[in-house]
Amino acid sequence: CALPILFAYYGHDLHSERFRQEALLTGQLELRILAWEYMRLEQKVCAAADYSYYPSAEEVYVMSKALPQAVIKELPPYSFDLAALPPPKPPASADLLFVGNFRHMPNLDAANWLLDELWPSIFRHLNNDARLIIAGAQPPKLLTLKASNCLGNVLVTGWVSEQELNRLYQTCRVVVIPLRFGAGIKHKLVSAIIQGCPVVTTEVGLQGLPELGGVVGLAKDTLQFTLECSQLIYNDELWISRAKSARLALSARFSRESMWTALQNLHLNY
Repeated sequence: CALPILFAYYGHDLHSERFRQEALLTGQLELRILAWEYMRLEQKVCAAADYSYYPSAEEVYVMSKALPQAVIKELPPYSFDLAALPPPKPPASADLLFVGNFRHMPNLDAANWLLDELWPSIFRHLNNDARLIIAGAQPPKLLTLKASNCLGNVLVTGWVSEQELNRLYQTCRVVVIPLRFGAGIKHKLVSAIIQGCPVVTTEVGLQGLPELGGVVGLAKDTLQFTLECSQLIYNDELWISRAKSARLALSARFSRESMWTALQNLHLNY
């Protein structure tokens, strides 16, 4: 006889949580309504699915609490052979890098905060040694104009190829991820660590990756961002320690073995 058709859902992240955080930051009522609508939609999809999966334990906890009868499990989105990668080596530059698609509001907000408050403080603290590179698709004209009027050397590249992005990760000293709202695991954070570049980010940027606590720079305001970036630029020993420790922290979470174990534990029972 024919096997039944099962419906499995893989959630990229919790859009409702992202809109909720943005509403708290901006005070916009329409975002609160949007967060509520997306929460209902996400719960409806998970309730209808035979099995639901999310990239992090945080998302699984939120959805399982709302839908205790549903089968919701964690399924990692990546696997890497980190042992095959060359050891991180600090570049001579003092360049900072921020990566993002700027049609995504969390990235646009982060870039504006970076240009308005964080970068001017970092630039003054570093005695004009640093350069800021903002890379990613579809930066709005207002963002490019703001960058051109900033202190120091700021480059907005627009879209870059994977090859060029990898080169930027290798030649920039620090990746900054100043996200103020969002949800789920941030691919830009994982990519930077895999490429061997230390990161300074916020609690939002660290969502879904608790194992990185203590091995990436964590900042919540301008002063903390400035101090974390300057330490990584001027201290090679700290740079190497952070880069290696962050890779090691991800190695267990996103190894091929852990991915295979997760796939074996999907429990797709017919």
